[in-house]
Amino acid sequence: MNILFVSGHLPAPHARQAGQKVSYHLCRSLARRHRVDLLSFATATESEDLDPAAMEVFGSREVVPITTAGRLLGLILAPRLPLAVAARKKRSFRDAISSALQSARHDVVLFDNMAMWQYAGDVSSGVLRVGIAQDVLSQLWTRRAANWRGLCALAARVEARRLRTWETRTLRKLDLVCALSEKDSQLLSAPADGVRQCVLQPWFSRPSDTSFSSAVKKENSIVFAGAFDRRENVDAAAFAAMEILPRIAAKVPQYEFHLVGAACGKLPKQIVQRPGVRVEGFVPDLQACLSRMQIALLPLRLGAGIKIKVLEAMAAGLAVVTTPVGAEGIEAQQGVHLLVGNTAEELARHAIVLLQNPSLRAQMGERAREFIQSSYDFEKSARDFEWTLLQRLNERRFRAHRGGLGSRDEAGVCAPNRGQVRGS
Repeated sequence: MNILFVSGHLPAPHARQAGQKVSYHLCRSLARRHRVDLLSFATATESEDLDPAAMEVFGSREVVPITTAGRLLGLILAPRLPLAVAARKKRSFRDAISSALQSARHDVVLFDNMAMWQYAGDVSSGVLRVGIAQDVLSQLWTRRAANWRGLCALAARVEARRLRTWETRTLRKLDLVCALSEKDSQLLSAPADGVRQCVLQPWFSRPSDTSFSSAVKKENSIVFAGAFDRRENVDAAAFAAMEILPRIAAKVPQYEFHLVGAACGKLPKQIVQRPGVRVEGFVPDLQACLSRMQIALLPLRLGAGIKIKVLEAMAAGLAVVTTPVGAEGIEAQQGVHLLVGNTAEELARHAIVLLQNPSLRAQMGERAREFIQSSYDFEKSARDFEWTLLQRLNERRFRAHRGGLGSRDEAGVCAPNRGQVRGS
């Protein structure tokens, strides 16, 4: 196959955003047997962090700069589009897609990130158009509406409605939709209306057996890892610092709460100056850092999609305390592989129990690690996804040979296991 990978963020193996790493490793897996060309937006930071050696997996690459001014211009020129979509609307990017398709024969175009699905209408029906949903935008804004107040909540509700309408219309321009969890696949099943779907497990970092076994835990250490230029991570850190940690301090006063991730400079002073808070910043070896901690406190209230930070903490053998938002899309058992709470009181109580009970903490961490090892196999899932693409191409070529492409919802062979394709 010749694949054009169209992305809203520059895929990179050591990026500061988890989604960029997921995208890169998918491209690298596909590039082992197929040609993958890259067309991507990139911020100034992403361009600065670009590793030329890592980009060698791509047959060709074109990077289109995107700035805050460029996003605002998109909002002004396309007021009828949802905000997240309009911010990625750019004439030069549409022209770049057209040029790429004219210069080389591509069998498949992968649109990575839902906002990039807006360009599916610019690709002819003779090319397999695949949308990858790292999260569902309408759910993201619905969740903001539920957590915000006043005019902000009202604006978020309006935006969520606009996104649901846009998603329903845009999904029908795709031939296949790929989500990163069964939960997101189900969310998209109703508006998809006949568009086939599959699930791709996300890539995430895992410790080596050697680094895991040699790690020395810091006493009473709690960690939150995430990029702090994302509002859901800042909200979670604030929720922890202002409402959860004071309750933990009443029982475990010597705790340390480690904030790990890029853009820590964006964190408000009332978070970083709280007693017990330790700002680690971006670390090149996340798993080595996580393996030295005792528990992960991930009190997420915003955001959508499967939470890579939860999977990485579980892979590191940490006992995880999170919310229903943090646990969604992960088929782990509450009380067995992780602890889930809705309120600051519940989350603090879970953290205190784990900090005060070393054996329970160790057992839950080990069960979490075993769950990840037995349930998540990115390489196999990526091969299943590749198989799905090949099957869809073969079906289309067979129908074309018989005189027409036919309808998208005709029955076809399904990919095995987690690459299974569904049609309505």
